[in-house]
Amino acid sequence: MSEASWRLFVAVHLPSDLVSGVTRVQTQLSRSRADVKWVEEENLHLTLKFLGELPEGRALDVREALGSVAGVAPFQVSLRGVGAFPGHGGPKVVWVGLSEGASEFVRLAGAVDQALAARGFAAERRPASPHLTIGRVRGASNLEALRRGMDEVGPVALGSFECREVRLYRSVLGAGGPVYTALETIPLKPSQV
Repeated sequence: MSEASWRLFVAVHLPSDLVSGVTRVQTQLSRSRADVKWVEEENLHLTLKFLGELPEGRALDVREALGSVAGVAPFQVSLRGVGAFPGHGGPKVVWVGLSEGASEFVRLAGAVDQALAARGFAAERRPASPHLTIGRVRGASNLEALRRGMDEVGPVALGSFECREVRLYRSVLGAGGPVYTALETIPLKPSQV
């Protein structure tokens, strides 16, 4: 009998007081009537590393590896503005940017990647790009209206929070979209010298 596989990723959870600001931006952009699958508010997070489908037993290896990132100090994150990652023929991912904490986020993602690489997981080929995915473009309709909507939102500040932990999530894909379950929460704390 083969071992079940789990779809796993490591992320920073978005506090609920910031979620309302992000959902307001999603609502404003949805008026463009572009073909975008907006991320559900309970699924908003800042991805540090996507691991994909792994045998269930490897989840323990991930949990143990993440213990070593606890030596990263907490840091402030501020969300500001919207943008899109381009794809062939137009935008593919709509995101909110980080105006504060971006370099610290990249260092944290690097620490996560290094800890997991030491356990045999594939290392990232490119550096982390700090952003909060808020929607995925599915089709080409009304993209110009979406671009105008992003210009109208502009560099709006959506709030700040202190990143004090990372979480290991399991993602289960279903007809209604993915359901994320936090399997482990690892608090950040400065290294002891």
